[in-house]
Amino acid sequence: MGAAGLVRGNGAFRSLFVARSVSFLGDSLGLVALLLYVEAATGAALAVALLLLAGDFTPGLFGAVAGAIGDRFDLRRVMVGCELAQGVLVAVMAFTLPPLPVLLVLVAVWSIVAQVFQAGSRSAVPALVEDKDLETANSTLGAGTNGLEAIGPLVAAVLFLVLDVRGILLIDAATFAVSAVLLSRLPPCRLLLSTGTLRC
Repeated sequence: MGAAGLVRGNGAFRSLFVARSVSFLGDSLGLVALLLYVEAATGAALAVALLLLAGDFTPGLFGAVAGAIGDRFDLRRVMVGCELAQGVLVAVMAFTLPPLPVLLVLVAVWSIVAQVFQAGSRSAVPALVEDKDLETANSTLGAGTNGLEAIGPLVAAVLFLVLDVRGILLIDAATFAVSAVLLSRLPPCRLLLSTGTLRC
């Protein structure tokens, strides 16, 4: 089955695909907004570098933990909880536009939660599609999320014509809410310890 047929014909995978794509688009919008905010507020390249470091380096420290969480709990609840948590974190940043030290902490926490979501969403794929469609599903998921993440800066540039940093961040927060609603449609997913496989 091709990518289009898989998305059309498998409702559970479609929900995951759209939810993850929307979430990654929001991530990209939020990052652009925060980078511009930090650069404008501090005028320091070091501050921008610290922001990128908080978002990119921190998740690597918790990669093993992120995967373990999905193994221990219902993946649907984990993913929905992660999206809601990310939405709250981004909304807090939008409403407060905190000073750099606080912002770095919030971004670090955000990136860790995002890492848990990403690990969970990847783990859910084999339970949602047949074995023969697994390769197509993984490539489709990657293409959709990476594509939207790539065009995020362009979308942000257009939005900045009519919105400020707060507005962009609130849109980002809204994407997490949309993603959470879509993910709530998935069946419960748990790891079967007897076989080491995931079932939804």
